Amino acid sequence: MGLLAVVVACFLVDLLVSRPPLRSVAGGLLPRLRRESVYTAVSLLGANVMPHNFYLHSALVAGQARGAVAAAAAAAAAAAAAPAAQKRAAGGEAAEAAATAAKTVRALCLYNFLDIGAALGVALVINVAVLLVSAATFHSAGEDEGGYEG
Repeated sequence: MGLLAVVVACFLVDLLVSRPPLRSVAGGLLPRLRRESVYTAVSLLGANVMPHNFYLHSALVAGQARGAVAAAAAAAAAAAAAPAAQKRAAGGEAAEAAATAAKTVRALCLYNFLDIGAALGVALVINVAVLLVSAATFHSAGEDEGGYEG
């Protein structure tokens, strides 16, 4: 978390130093897609959505959810193996364990949603800062987008 804060702080300082024109920045928030900029738009979308983030978080939640479901299954198996008098009491425990597992999975999904949202939000801020610093720096140096094609 500390390293991430350093990266964000560095880009904020870069933004202050490069001083991008705020009117142009605000105008760039309105989406406009021209035929010659489709490839750039698709590449930026792919770079910013970061599907690996979704896969990683889904895998983490799935592993934790399997543990909760396994605990509920173990409680149900213990209830089934108990003598008849204990089955009535254990049946209630198994139902309680299943309800607890369902609550745990719901909570894990909520935390997954919040974690992905926070990660993508911070990534969005950093990516916007990268684009603004690059555009302001190259524009002030007299470079334009046509200078990089072969």
